[in-house]
Amino acid sequence: MPSQESDKENNLQVEIRDCTEADFDLIRKYIAEYELDDRQLQKKEFVVAHANNNLLGFGRVREYEGFSEMCSLGILANQRHKGIGKLVFDAMLKKAKLPSYLVCIIPHYFEPFGYRICENYPPQMKEKMDYCTDSLVVPENYVVMRKQG
Repeated sequence: MPSQESDKENNLQVEIRDCTEADFDLIRKYIAEYELDDRQLQKKEFVVAHANNNLLGFGRVREYEGFSEMCSLGILANQRHKGIGKLVFDAMLKKAKLPSYLVCIIPHYFEPFGYRICENYPPQMKEKMDYCTDSLVVPENYVVMRKQG
C-alpha cells in the first residue's frame, strides 16, 4: 500500500502506508489528545502519513457487514493545512471495501470527497452518533454523512 506524495509547497516527501506497531502507539496517544473515538482500536484499521520518519497524520477504516466507517482522522497540529488530511483520506477511501459512512462536525470538509449528510443510515452509525453526542461533546453539531456514487 505505500505511496509517495510530494508536498512541494512545504518541501515534504509524504509516505502514505499501513500502520506499524510503533505508529499505533503514537496514534493511541493522539486519539486521546484529540478526543477521537478510542473504542476497539485495531492497528490493521489505520493508514498513516509519514515524512522523514515522523508521523504526520492517520485515519481509520472500520469494516462492518455491508458498509465501511471512516473515522479517527487526525493530523498533527503542526502539520495541518498542508494537504496531508486529503492524502490520508484518499488512502482511507482506497482501503474501504464497501459503501462508506462517517460521523463528523465539519461536513464541508468531506463534501469534496463525495459525502453528503444523510438521515437514513445503519444502526451502528446511529450508535456512533449517540456516542459522539454523549461522550465527545463539542459546540458544533454532529452529522452522519454517506459517500455518494
